[in-house]
Amino acid sequence: MRKLKIQTTSDAQALVAAFESGSLLRPGSGASSVVDLSAAVFDWAGVKSRYLNEKSARIETQFADASHLVFFVADGLGMCFINRTTPSSILRERLVMELRTVFPSTTPAVMTSLATAAWPNSHGVVGWDMYLDEIDAVSEIIMFHRRDDGMPLDRLGVSERQAYPLPSLGGAIEGELYSVAPKHLVGTAFSNYWTGRNAHCVGYESLSEGVDHVLSIAGSAGSRSVTCLYADVVDAAAHRFGVDAPETREALRSVEVAVERLAAGLPTHARVVLTADHGLLDGPTHEIAPADPIVRRLRHEPWGDARQMHFAVLPESAASFEAEFRDRFGNIAFLLTVDEVEELELLGPGNIRPASRKRLGTHLAIARGADAFEYAAGSESPAPIGIHSGLTPDEMLVPLVVV
Repeated sequence: MRKLKIQTTSDAQALVAAFESGSLLRPGSGASSVVDLSAAVFDWAGVKSRYLNEKSARIETQFADASHLVFFVADGLGMCFINRTTPSSILRERLVMELRTVFPSTTPAVMTSLATAAWPNSHGVVGWDMYLDEIDAVSEIIMFHRRDDGMPLDRLGVSERQAYPLPSLGGAIEGELYSVAPKHLVGTAFSNYWTGRNAHCVGYESLSEGVDHVLSIAGSAGSRSVTCLYADVVDAAAHRFGVDAPETREALRSVEVAVERLAAGLPTHARVVLTADHGLLDGPTHEIAPADPIVRRLRHEPWGDARQMHFAVLPESAASFEAEFRDRFGNIAFLLTVDEVEELELLGPGNIRPASRKRLGTHLAIARGADAFEYAAGSESPAPIGIHSGLTPDEMLVPLVVV
């Protein structure tokens, strides 16, 4: 970590203390990460990446002898769920190691890191809701539309390359690349970007059907080929019902069954490499409405995710904004400037690239624990129960399972 240039009103030192105590986890920090895993998978598939290192080399030894990989990303399946399984669960028995995900611990940022083997400070996808200066508005970047009205970004003049500045490495894989995902995701802008547009894409209605597709593909796939299997059942259940709800336990069991079926049915030359983008933690949500006084101190509406919210503060209002935010929310969130985010390397090692920095605003609020934020602009959707995007161990630790 860099030596911090902290001012007396800064929360950066308190965040560092939370890292040192272990109550929050700093991305990277010497631990093996999902970026290391991505670099290992792409290296196995013949694609070199910037972040290939000793940690990724050690990970690659776990599947170096395979000729076909099933890269299974189970959305939301953090270590918080692995630790809830029985000792005889295949997810525990074949657990190779814990990995740290990237910050923010949210699907767009992590999935882009998996596609690029790069950190968010480099690839520029820094949240679910993200400000784009090309349209001077907030987008739901993975949905590829403007947040306030759902207008597709391409109809607003934003190309896929502008939305996702760092190219996916999927298109450079030497062997065949297959993508098996829920039908509603097949053919979307982000799905096309993630696979590099060279994949054979198959949609499924149920995870069981998805496993059927994977088994069929693996039976005839060529050498150094990859099948990407994505499942969102755990994430969806935990958002709606909570981490410990029966519905979420049922979703967790469906992932276990999927891995058991793959283990039993795949050819001997194939390996399953399973990980997750994040875990989840139940917590209360605090609403910031458009008429809120702190919004008047901003250039435009805030954006981000539940446990990390970005603010573009008017220069003349910086001191008053910081004082008011800390007075109201200082007990549940840290408030950092973008320079402090860079000094702490929260988005990855090194400097924040310009394409990423312009999407960050001037200040970032990061939850101290389970509390979350929501910018409510007329939304009638209930707040989720299970939440992610923060720095707690429940959100930041994900498994590496190899079968």
